[in-house]
Amino acid sequence: MYKKISFLLFLLLIFVTGCANQEKKTDVYNTIIKRDKIIVGTQYEAKPFGFVDKDGKLKGADIDIARELAKRILGDENKVEFKQVTPSTRIQAITTGDVDFVVATMSITPQRMVVVDFSQPYYVAGQAILVPPKSNINSLNDLNNKNVIVVLGTTGERSLRYFAPGAIMQGYRNYADAFSAFKSKKSDALTTDDSLIIGFIMDNPGYKLLPKRITQEPYGIAFKKSEDASILKNNLNRILDDMRTDGFLSKTKKKWGLH
Repeated sequence: MYKKISFLLFLLLIFVTGCANQEKKTDVYNTIIKRDKIIVGTQYEAKPFGFVDKDGKLKGADIDIARELAKRILGDENKVEFKQVTPSTRIQAITTGDVDFVVATMSITPQRMVVVDFSQPYYVAGQAILVPPKSNINSLNDLNNKNVIVVLGTTGERSLRYFAPGAIMQGYRNYADAFSAFKSKKSDALTTDDSLIIGFIMDNPGYKLLPKRITQEPYGIAFKKSEDASILKNNLNRILDDMRTDGFLSKTKKKWGLH
């Protein structure tokens, strides 16, 4: 009798453990489905990817992609809640579970992949240099001994230290403050992704974007680095494949003046 009870308890334990493991493996994606809403971290001052327009509405390429993800996962593009992140807070928002994933001009790098995971790229930018209209800066080498603005926590900060170690770096925590300081003539140049510089020039014609790119920056959707997010990753990659095939990504790039 005791042997039968022990055997039944053993089978029950295996069953419960298996269910728990299965739930754990599907946790992030199942949470989204059960909640019937995705929570996305994005930027509010990174035109043309994520920015608040003059009417107070959140717009941009990243916003369009996030809404399309909600449409293809939950059937409604409005089933998305946006939470503001900056280059300095993006990873923290993911690791603390404050958001399901981040769509915020986040470049896929080996250093970041130690902490978070990424989808396949949905856009490839290039780090570039922005200078005032009458600047005598014409190349990367000219940045040495010059005051150069970067946004802290971005690949631009690391690249400047590597490629122009003689530059005098001025760091800001978000793009709005960085571009504002640049417009106020507090530096000789600014370096960040060309896609974001294009957004700045849209509103500030006359500034010069130097033609050469320092690096290539593939943007990916960033999410929790865990088995809990494996099904989410598979679905995001599948949807991005579909977006590429059906032309959604190319239409979005064209809509926001991206190359």
